[in-house]
Order: sequence, then structure tokens, then C-alpha cells
Amino acid sequence: MAIDPAFIRSFGVWLNADAIDLCDRSDLLRQAESCAIAVHDEVSDLESLILALTEYLANPTLEESSELMESSNMDWMAGEEEQQALRDVLGAIIHHLREIQVAVRLRNRDTSTRS
Repeated sequence: MAIDPAFIRSFGVWLNADAIDLCDRSDLLRQAESCAIAVHDEVSDLESLILALTEYLANPTLEESSELMESSNMDWMAGEEEQQALRDVLGAIIHHLREIQVAVRLRNRDTSTRS
């Protein structure tokens, strides 16, 4: 399953090499959260995106790795530190997307019970 191009674009905006400090884990995780929030507005099928990102984490492909590197201008495959940072960032994005899904479901349920 391919990663949604809208996610790749958002990833490149929020996790661009010019905007992040790879050594600052809290900065990376803040940027990951911002990316997830932005992606929520741009991707119509969050569940498919979550599945694609989870699949990528389990079995990274050269094509998808290249897309992430090109969009962010960051060589996420340069060494173990960069690869771990990418895993951490994507894991955080998945976590935030799931939180967003739950919040949306709860809001929709509350809205439908008031009608």
C-alpha cells in the first residue's frame, strides 16, 4: 500500500531538514504532531494512511524512503541515528492520527446523539 502523496507533501513541510534539529527529540515529536494535524485536513482516508505508514515501518521500501527523503531534504537513511529518528517520527505521527480519529468519532457521536 502506497503512502498518500498528500502525506508526503505535509511531511516535507513539517519535517524539512531546514526546519528541524535531528538531535532535538522534543522538536522532532512536536513537528510530527503538527504534521499529523495538517495531514488530517488533507487526507480523506486516515485509516489507509495509518495502515500504509505502519506497513512502511515494518517493511520500508526504497521508493517510499526516497519520497520521504526528497520531500524533507533529509537523508533519513544516512545512518542508524537518522533511521531511528524516522521510525520515531512516523510512530508519533501514527499515534497522533489515531488520537485524531478517536476525537473525530467522539465528536461525531456526540453531534448525532444531540440531533
